[in-house]
Amino acid sequence: MKMIFSADLNTKGLKKWSSRAGALTLIAVLLLATGCKKAGEPIIKNEGSGGVPATANLDKIVAFKNFKKTPSIGYDLVAIGDSYIQGDYYTLNLKGKLINSGLSDGGPGYCSFGRFDESDSNSIDSSIDPSQLTFTYSALQWALNQADAIGPCGDVKSNIDNAPINVVSTIPLNTMTIIYEQHPGAGSFRYRVNGGDWTTVSAEAANSTIANVIVNTSAAGSVINLDIESLKAGQRFCGVVGRKSGNLTVHKAGMSGGIAVFFGQNDQWRDAVKVLNPKGVIISFGTNEMELGIEPENLRVNVQYIINRVREAHPNCDILLMCPPETKYEKLEPKAYKIADYGAVLYQLALENNTAFVNLAAVFPHFSQASIDQGYMNADGKHPGEKGGELIAKTLYDAFNK
Repeated sequence: MKMIFSADLNTKGLKKWSSRAGALTLIAVLLLATGCKKAGEPIIKNEGSGGVPATANLDKIVAFKNFKKTPSIGYDLVAIGDSYIQGDYYTLNLKGKLINSGLSDGGPGYCSFGRFDESDSNSIDSSIDPSQLTFTYSALQWALNQADAIGPCGDVKSNIDNAPINVVSTIPLNTMTIIYEQHPGAGSFRYRVNGGDWTTVSAEAANSTIANVIVNTSAAGSVINLDIESLKAGQRFCGVVGRKSGNLTVHKAGMSGGIAVFFGQNDQWRDAVKVLNPKGVIISFGTNEMELGIEPENLRVNVQYIINRVREAHPNCDILLMCPPETKYEKLEPKAYKIADYGAVLYQLALENNTAFVNLAAVFPHFSQASIDQGYMNADGKHPGEKGGELIAKTLYDAFNK
């Protein structure tokens, strides 16, 4: 069923101090209270607004711990959410931290076709690293679908016969997996690698289902051009998965302007996510719900749908729910609900579903001009700044390695 959605500690009094016992005691107490932070860094609190903790249930991250013990089993981590993920405010940074801890790179992962600037034909951060894996197509020839999407973060449908998509990898890949929909009357599509012979694939099926074709690109060289051509109007494609031989792959499945109701609403979405082989999933929503005045209960119902679908795809998958930080919508441009209202819902869902939980509203400093000036928040007051993205990546890295 679809849902319709209608303090910082002040230490400026500290100056040069004498060696008197009282002053030493005061300094020791203040340093303990601030966690020995450097000047200008936020105080990492244990509780956010409304008593929602900074983290909870981190012991529920089990598959990742097993993976660290036996790296050969591999681990695919899928980040699902809004522009915090699509715009890559933290995902590539998080991947870098994980790789630097001794894991090996499994490739750029999922490259969604459901992302493009409609005023142009270029992808918006298609894969986790668009310098490695991206695509181009004409926005006039392909229609974007976000609400009730069949892809992990949207999909596209061909408007005309013989509509092409060009996928480019600038690094060697073992395989490139095309994810598409089969349905009655779909006809066929074809693909080729580096201008070679075409391979034709039937997309016909009695019912609408997700299918995929794995293209072997191990001998295709260091630059790979994968041409996909829809031979009939009305064909739907989710994207391509680029894989190397490493044991860690981080997939980006974010949607700019996305809200939870756009995700997990049908079996095709579940089956498309299943192709990514998720061993871990980060689910993060709340900022756009807050901007639009969507009730926290709506968020609760739709995130529960996502959790259910993910567990249908992979029953033993690690799941981490993440509440975003405060934004300008907290006080500067106040909305009907506070981020703590959404955080409380996500926290309760984590407890009910035995998932891990991270509350960025309790990790970031309260939103203010200072948080923008310090780089924790972007100048738009809505997205993380560079320092904020680093803080999110570190917080998640620590959560997975707790």
